[in-house]
Amino acid sequence: PAFWPVHDEHSTVVADVFLIAVHDFRMQLFFLLAGFFGCLLYLRYGLVGMLKQRVRRVAIPFALALAIIVPTVQAVGLYAEIENVRSAATGEGSSLREYADGLVAANPDATTGQLVQHFLLSGDSLARLPLVHLWFLYYLLSKELDGTLKNHFNGARNPRAQFRKEVSKETICNSPIIAGNLGIFDCSGVSDGSAAAIIVRSEDAYKYTDKPIFVKALSFIAGPGAGPIDPTYDYTSFIEVERSAADAYAQAGIHDPRAELAMAEVHDCFTPTELVLMEDLGFSHRGQGWKDVMSGAFDLDGELAVNPDGGLKSFGHPIGASGLRMLFEAWLQLRLEAPAERAIASIKAGKKLAMTHNLGGAPGNCVSFVSIVGSEPSA
Repeated sequence: PAFWPVHDEHSTVVADVFLIAVHDFRMQLFFLLAGFFGCLLYLRYGLVGMLKQRVRRVAIPFALALAIIVPTVQAVGLYAEIENVRSAATGEGSSLREYADGLVAANPDATTGQLVQHFLLSGDSLARLPLVHLWFLYYLLSKELDGTLKNHFNGARNPRAQFRKEVSKETICNSPIIAGNLGIFDCSGVSDGSAAAIIVRSEDAYKYTDKPIFVKALSFIAGPGAGPIDPTYDYTSFIEVERSAADAYAQAGIHDPRAELAMAEVHDCFTPTELVLMEDLGFSHRGQGWKDVMSGAFDLDGELAVNPDGGLKSFGHPIGASGLRMLFEAWLQLRLEAPAERAIASIKAGKKLAMTHNLGGAPGNCVSFVSIVGSEPSA
């Protein structure tokens, strides 16, 4: 709808109201027709003929009238509620947005779920409306934009990237909608590309280069595909990613990935996916990923650089070559051969490990791969 913080398309208000009205119409029509036919069956066997005739004459037009009038009245009321919320969120003074800004600022350590609870328990009568709950969730999710900004910033400094241009938050917010609330700048580009690597035994590595990169861990996990049929699955995590990361960390002897890794290349096929991966890979606590993105922790000069080459979002996604492309970036960075404008501060500070991550399939029904490489041989 028009008052969502990320997108401002008035036509979507009408579209959403129409869809909700259609949904209500279908549900009410189902119950009304069920009741109508139930009455007919009862009348057929239980009442006198005269009464049957009168009910039959009235039942059909009455059922149709209810099926049309009730959803229409609800749609009109819903539209009025949307306009009321939109005015509070984007109108003069923008009271709802100011309240949301103040709530986030006053609770810097709160998770997304805790912030929503604070919002629902506020004394403002407007904040208790269901539509305002949705608005606040989208307000929080709009902060994911910083991940897209970060990747385009990095990609603009990579001559091999498909999209070598920084974009503004306004450009992202006003981009055409692709699906749901994902705009075109929330989706990775599909690219043509290729990548190659020479793999040898570690004891032979110095025969080919004086600065080899050593494989510390390789982990591949395939899930059972139970997500779509599991009523407890909430689509905010990939269990396959969690388990492949845990396996890789165990192989490499890593206990604190955020502190021990110098960089990570992750599968940011969509803006919210990268945010979920930050938490699944152990870089952020649950519900805190967006705050770490906004703090700059995953920037080139941050604590753990994520997608320094621009990621799928800006570098592009040549599908089969994406995983090896990520390893190429790790190879460049760990050898201190990345361009100066894209050099990672944590490697300069002495960190010597990098991670790459790939994902395939759909939430609750996917496969995940994690590799960890380093610039020094194992002890």
